[in-house]
Amino acid sequence: MKEKNRMSNTIKKSSLFMIFTLAFTAALLSACSSSQVSPESVVAEYLSAMAVQDSDAMVALSTANWETSALIDADSLTNVSSTIKDLDCTTIQSDAETADVVCNGELVLTYNDEDRSIDLSAFTYHLLKVNNAWLIDARS
Repeated sequence: MKEKNRMSNTIKKSSLFMIFTLAFTAALLSACSSSQVSPESVVAEYLSAMAVQDSDAMVALSTANWETSALIDADSLTNVSSTIKDLDCTTIQSDAETADVVCNGELVLTYNDEDRSIDLSAFTYHLLKVNNAWLIDARS
């Protein structure tokens, strides 16, 4: 009889532990999914993806309106190696649905051992919030 009670207590403890673990995991996942990725981090991720010619990541960070431009950006770096230097992006304007981001830093392109730099501060990225996610929609 004592053995049966001991097993019953073990099962109850295991069940309670499992319930608390599941509740904690659900709360953690909920907190992670509700956190917002900032507009400047989206642009930084886009530029980093561009430097390694990851067109899939670039398109994933783009609205349907910007997808073709993202592919052109990736294709334009096909025959060069590129790196990002001193990247620092800032949101200069935002509201609930739109944001404008500028970045300091350089995109350094190397072709035949010759470096050329593109000053990233020359561009402003315009983002839209689509399905609660910031996406690049235009660049000026």
